[in-house]
Amino acid sequence: MTEHNHLCPDRPQFQIEVLKHLASKSRRIDDTTRSRRVLAAVLDEWAQFGITQAQVSRIAKRAGVSTATLYRLFPDRCALFRQAIQFGHDILFEVLTDCPAHPNPIRQLVEMVTRHGEIMNEHYVQQLFISQILLLLNTEMLEVTRDLLVTSQQRVKNYWYDVLSDLIKRDLIQGTSLEDLRLRLIGTIQAKTLGWFLQGHTRNAPNQGWRREAKFMVQNFFKLYATKKFVVSAARFNWEWELKECGHSDDYFKTLPGQAIKGTDALEVNYSLMGMMDPHLMDTQCVDDFFHREITNLLVKKGNRLDVTHRKVRIIAACLDESLTHGHHALSIPAVARRAGVSTATLYKLFPDDKTLYDESYALGQRLYLCWLSEDIAHPNPMYRLSALLARRIETFTRPSALRGVSALMCANASRSDRLAAHVARSDGQCEKQWRQHFERLKSEGYITGEVGWPMFQAWWGPVECKSYYKLFTTGELPTPRNSWFEECWRCLDDFMAIYATPHFHATRKKLNWDADLIAYHTDESADIAACG
Repeated sequence: MTEHNHLCPDRPQFQIEVLKHLASKSRRIDDTTRSRRVLAAVLDEWAQFGITQAQVSRIAKRAGVSTATLYRLFPDRCALFRQAIQFGHDILFEVLTDCPAHPNPIRQLVEMVTRHGEIMNEHYVQQLFISQILLLLNTEMLEVTRDLLVTSQQRVKNYWYDVLSDLIKRDLIQGTSLEDLRLRLIGTIQAKTLGWFLQGHTRNAPNQGWRREAKFMVQNFFKLYATKKFVVSAARFNWEWELKECGHSDDYFKTLPGQAIKGTDALEVNYSLMGMMDPHLMDTQCVDDFFHREITNLLVKKGNRLDVTHRKVRIIAACLDESLTHGHHALSIPAVARRAGVSTATLYKLFPDDKTLYDESYALGQRLYLCWLSEDIAHPNPMYRLSALLARRIETFTRPSALRGVSALMCANASRSDRLAAHVARSDGQCEKQWRQHFERLKSEGYITGEVGWPMFQAWWGPVECKSYYKLFTTGELPTPRNSWFEECWRCLDDFMAIYATPHFHATRKKLNWDADLIAYHTDESADIAACG
């Protein structure tokens, strides 16, 4: 058996279940048992080496079967990997939903969110998601893979919906959108686990464990959605004991959502289109046009044929162009050379190996993305400014070509490239600098309290990220907002401010009528959404 402790020293639940299937024995080994062992071996192989370096011969050896037997059970590599994805999600559903019901709704949700965080932070689970993203880039497997992922995700959603529906029926929480309620519960912890890993980081490890993180998520959830009956019941049955260690006072739940100034609830809204979209809120075509223009400029041949530096730039730009067009996994060095207008021999004179070229290409793409995303939006309304900035980020990574755009990162993630950390550090530095400036400004103006940093950013954008590009990366479905991503970001920021903002913010928001900037984006569809809560 391959040693796993260097990856998962605590042997988490998903991995344990995979290894149980891999080691399963019966008095008579039949094809069903063999198939499960092979599929478990695939998941084990991905966790050890990543899908890009997975070998069928090694998988067969792990499963204790011959390569001939493996191909008798699975006709080809595509069928094998597709069924491994399905098998992995079946196990994932079992371990995610292995939480007994509890009469204390706080305790029950804390257990569910804790389990979600712990499992989504497992190395095996994260490599499962990396693998399925790369399979979605395979045109032959796209449709069938997407269908099984959508079905698997809906099964998990329904599990959450049942619990939340029960709380609504018991009049303990209020809200009409089960999906919004679900995302408010798990969005932040999803951003800190699977989302953190998909961006190229090493696995997150909170100092005080995922249970404490879950308690913060749950108490924020009830602060937003608790009913009067919940407050009375919580005091009567001492439900809050589970949250005492988080440092909140006994009157944490006494301010109900209806008593706070929160979003357009405090306004008399005229839901008509009152203004045009800000030019900074681009559509997906603008992003692609920007990249096409910049890459085309780099590919233009200069007069001096002996200019080695420019020739290298053309090759790097050509490599990026091919990656964005076909996906990093399908890169062809001869195609890159043709696109750059050089021979393959010349390409290898300038770049000693493929990996060096790929790293340079990835760095160029990263610089272009950062250039596009870092343009500031000058606006006196912080709600407008932050919503517009996040909407631009979401629209950038949810356009139809987004999966191909991040394919290089996913391939590096699968193999855990030794240069991945340097790329991530560069991106993180720029990203954190941008958001920190905005949130430090809010804090200096007396609008929010708390420590500015990644945990605060993730608490804000976690739910809307789950609704947007996490959906794209985990199912292959192109996400669509109910009306616009700007409004989705505003609603998410609205919840964030209801939790973290100061009384000064609420008073200033009402005095300066900041919500009028959201009303200007409303359409008739927005009115229908607002009417439904």
